[in-house]
Amino acid sequence: MAFSHVVLSRTLSIFDSRSSSKQRDPNPPHILPAAGLSTAMLLMTLYFPPWLNPPVFKTVPLNLSDWGGILGGVSAVILGRLDYWLGGTK
Repeated sequence: MAFSHVVLSRTLSIFDSRSSSKQRDPNPPHILPAAGLSTAMLLMTLYFPPWLNPPVFKTVPLNLSDWGGILGGVSAVILGRLDYWLGGTK
């Protein structure tokens, strides 16, 4: 569960760091595919059958209540930058 929380919070922090940096291109085209690939790789480590038996990463599939706890914790990243996305503090 901790592994999933770290991966998702780091994936969402990509969008946070991108919005607060002083880059020339504020919307690099590779950010969204990279976030999608990171999330897909996380789901593969948890649910891809050939990696579960024998366990390659020694993870177990998460149930719905586990995902609720992870998404609740990760939502702090989203709420922390909600002011920026709504046009508030920059």
